Amino acid sequence: MTRRIWETTLFLLLSICTANSFAQNATTSLRGVVKDPTGAFVSGATVTLLDNANGQKLVATTKDNGEYQLSQISPAKYAITVTASGFGSQAKEAELLVNQPATINFVLGLQSNTEVVNVSAAAQTLNITDASLGNSTNNATIQALPSESRNVPDTSPSSQA
Repeated sequence: MTRRIWETTLFLLLSICTANSFAQNATTSLRGVVKDPTGAFVSGATVTLLDNANGQKLVATTKDNGEYQLSQISPAKYAITVTASGFGSQAKEAELLVNQPATINFVLGLQSNTEVVNVSAAAQTLNITDASLGNSTNNATIQALPSESRNVPDTSPSSQA
């Protein structure tokens, strides 16, 4: 009979421990305040979290006091964008860690005319294997270099005039 009680007690203890381990979630939260350049709160601003790794997107709206809060977020590296009518958008990146609530505040600038300027250029190849330079030089620079058979003051460009 005593053995049966111990087995039942052990079974219940293991059941409680297992239930507690499944109840724990690996989440975090994010909160903050959105203000304008004068320090006034921006209500109705849209705060968007985007996890580029898996495409997960979360959205929150600021309250009258400019506060926003997102709870039960999966830990990841997020791109956070805030937009509001009449204001320019602002973006930040943050890595949210397990059980470490984060606070990220935003100050939105006034919206202005937007111009898109596309600049394109070929990427320059970098030599990372040795210290040699591959610059080209002109003839005048080569003529001005000293050598054993040449007297530099006699061959300088100003004396050849």
